[in-house]
Amino acid sequence: MKKKLSWFDALMLMLLAAVTAGSIAYLMSLQNFNSRLDSLKQKETDYAKFDKVKENVQLYFIGDSDEDALMDGAMKGYIDALGDKWSHYLTKEEYAQIQQDLKNQYAGVGLTVSFDTETDTLVVTDVFGGSPAEKAGIKKLDEVLKIDGKSIAALSSNELLEGLRGELGTVVRLELQNAETGKTYTCELTRENIAVQAVKGEMLDGSVGLVTIRNFDDGVDAQFKTQVNDLIKAGAKALIFDVRFNNGGSTASMIPALDMLLPKVTVFSMRDKNGQGQDYMSDEAEIKIPMAVLVNEYSISAAEYFAAVLQEYEKAEIIGTKTTGKCYAQELIGLPDGSGLYLSTKMFLTPKGVNLAETGVTPDYEVKMSDKDMSNFAILSKAQDIQLQKALSVVSSKLNQGETVKPAS
Repeated sequence: MKKKLSWFDALMLMLLAAVTAGSIAYLMSLQNFNSRLDSLKQKETDYAKFDKVKENVQLYFIGDSDEDALMDGAMKGYIDALGDKWSHYLTKEEYAQIQQDLKNQYAGVGLTVSFDTETDTLVVTDVFGGSPAEKAGIKKLDEVLKIDGKSIAALSSNELLEGLRGELGTVVRLELQNAETGKTYTCELTRENIAVQAVKGEMLDGSVGLVTIRNFDDGVDAQFKTQVNDLIKAGAKALIFDVRFNNGGSTASMIPALDMLLPKVTVFSMRDKNGQGQDYMSDEAEIKIPMAVLVNEYSISAAEYFAAVLQEYEKAEIIGTKTTGKCYAQELIGLPDGSGLYLSTKMFLTPKGVNLAETGVTPDYEVKMSDKDMSNFAILSKAQDIQLQKALSVVSSKLNQGETVKPAS
């Protein structure tokens, strides 16, 4: 027969349990407090060191100094010391500029230029539709001679960029030479908001469509879908995607682009520092025709991932040279004073678990350009582009294996 506890014994057990629970809670609270105290002490030590350096500079440095520049330098040094070449501290101006760039919009005249190393000239490589440059009659391959009366030879690269971009509504005067006639002409252009055409589609010889992707920033997914479907409707039976010199962008633009081309599979995997993350799936609709992707050592991040996924699922042949090899995704973080961080916060892996930082993307067909052609890449003709010519050869040889072409919904 079990002995019943007296009310006194039961009360003492309850009190003992309460004391034990309270002791545990106290110990946990004390441990947490000590941890926070240690962290606070470390912060005080760090700030004291920083203040001491600042004090010595103010008291003894013999040269001139700018407090804002010093603070920016300190922040840049802190982030640089992470040893991650993809993470950066951004000044107020840099933060504002990168926010604008990621939107694929800027205030300017609507043309891109490239320096021809053979002739030491600045050549127009593209003119955006509906832009001030197009309305003024500027054509591709025209040479820019002067900007606001200053010779190109006298301007730095930053001054060239500032001349073509600038504040909305301001005017820039350009002197150019027509590529066909050799005649010199001038035009005054008012800077407007320019929406960058980041994806360009064109038909090549036969029935091959070329899709050039400048980046994977905001709006690229919609542009990609339009250009691909337009090419297929125009009769393209094979596609070449060009992501050379593409510096990446956002997964929000890259994933829908891959979704158009792939069946229902995993298209993207991302993990944070704790190993937590998410896998993204495509739907069942896919485009089934021969494909190739052009890459080079300047294909970065989303650009090389785009190529890697199509290669892993054997949807496309990769032509060119090994890509950069980047596996970190960055987040743009604003700071209270208007500056910001571009910080690596996640790692991405291919569907087969490959870390691109270790390998990059190795082409199925390695085709290396000469240094001369790389320098003049923006003004190469299609016939001079040996990587493009190889891609044409690869997809053309597979055209007979293609299935019924259906634009993605």
